[in-house]
Amino acid sequence: MAAKINRHNQLRIALTYIFFGGILIMFFYHLTMFFIRRNDIHFLYFSVFCLLIAFRTISTEDYLIGQLIPSLPFDGIIRIEYLSYIIAIPVFGYFVRSLFRESASFLIVNGIGAVCLLFAIPVCCTPTVIFTHIIGYFNVFGIACSVYYVYILIFASKRKQMDSRIFLIGFIVLFLSYVNDYLHNSFILRTINIIDAGLFVFIFTQAYTLSRRFTLAYHDIEDLSSELRNLNINQERIIEERTRDLVTKQRMIDRQLQLARSIQQSLIPDVSCSIHDIQMKAVYLPLDEVGGDFYDVIRIDDNTIGIFLADVSGHGVPAAMIASMVKSFINLHGQSGLTSSEFLQGLNKLLFPMIQGYFVTCFYGILSIDTYEMEYSLAGHPAPVLVKSTGEIYNLNAKGTALGIRDILPLEARIVSFSAQDRMYLFSDGVTDVFSPEGEIFGITRLTGLFQQQVNDDIDTALNRIMLTLRDFQERPEFTDDVTLLVVNF
Repeated sequence: MAAKINRHNQLRIALTYIFFGGILIMFFYHLTMFFIRRNDIHFLYFSVFCLLIAFRTISTEDYLIGQLIPSLPFDGIIRIEYLSYIIAIPVFGYFVRSLFRESASFLIVNGIGAVCLLFAIPVCCTPTVIFTHIIGYFNVFGIACSVYYVYILIFASKRKQMDSRIFLIGFIVLFLSYVNDYLHNSFILRTINIIDAGLFVFIFTQAYTLSRRFTLAYHDIEDLSSELRNLNINQERIIEERTRDLVTKQRMIDRQLQLARSIQQSLIPDVSCSIHDIQMKAVYLPLDEVGGDFYDVIRIDDNTIGIFLADVSGHGVPAAMIASMVKSFINLHGQSGLTSSEFLQGLNKLLFPMIQGYFVTCFYGILSIDTYEMEYSLAGHPAPVLVKSTGEIYNLNAKGTALGIRDILPLEARIVSFSAQDRMYLFSDGVTDVFSPEGEIFGITRLTGLFQQQVNDDIDTALNRIMLTLRDFQERPEFTDDVTLLVVNF
């Protein structure tokens, strides 16, 4: 029972950190968008709101901020909790007004900000035993402010202002969860705290709004292109104006994709190193600006490393977002002492309710540096290939189903032993699913034969020859899928 409670607490803390990380990403994204488009002040307001919610999340949930900043005193944590809550109310008001100026009163929003400032002063200047008594009064004021914000959004929806309805739905969910938590904490209702769920729904609606605007930008580009084709070619002025609009919007899209690519590249580790005479080298080539392949090498302790490789179904931004969730789980549980199958089961519990329509194939091996033995599990992923120093070939098979398909997975754990000069190849299906111009697939048989041919080559030469052979087979330099190849030389 104690172990079950401990696992439950670990999962809850993991979800809190993931929620915290997701909100921080929203903060940095919107702040970057504000610096790119300074006239759109709503990006700044929403980024500050996300930052406040992020700090409130880790200052209320098991006081996790104390783990991140051990030197922070307890009363400092309480002040951060209260201030992030108090300041978030007027910041959100300014955010709503920046989107719906015709429906919100600048005077009332400023008044809300002034009242919140009065509540914030005691939190900054008085002892904990004093300022904690004001929260009940502020909760009432916060509910009143929320009612006003709902009124703004209803009024904007009646006027059919852009995105006001989806904004209203998300905020009503957030408002109701806020009221529920207030009544629960006041011992009026026997429920549970659901503000995190309300925040998730609200932020999801904002993500939907951004995606919708992003899609509309693409539609605008298509519409403008169609208009240009139908215009008389001599109408130079009109063509120049439309072209200028296209270039501006395309640059914005390119900047956003470059930002996403930079974030993902920072999650991919550089494994070009030796660990106790074990050499590693990897090739990672995403199909688009961002991809769904991901690998990592985890230092579990001085004598144990974890080797992880995953392939998310699909390509582009959705697959990259799921890959970032996988990276967050590895950061939290990579050194938790789980077996390979337990590790993948835990990752599946995180992903299953969140990636409907997608799945993730994985390999995870736990290698003992002292004994050269590795316990490993496969979740629907292509089996790694072991090339012995004698040239013998072994496929490291194990039974397992891809993550995200169902909540409980059958996963088999196996053990393999290595010898000096052995070499292990791990890869995604983008390596085997290479096609010739005639439509012939490269396949696992050719690939294992190619691995066997490199038995006497050093790791760099082997990688270069493999990639050259794949490109020669398809007769072009670009691949049609994300390509990941990780080599471990013993």
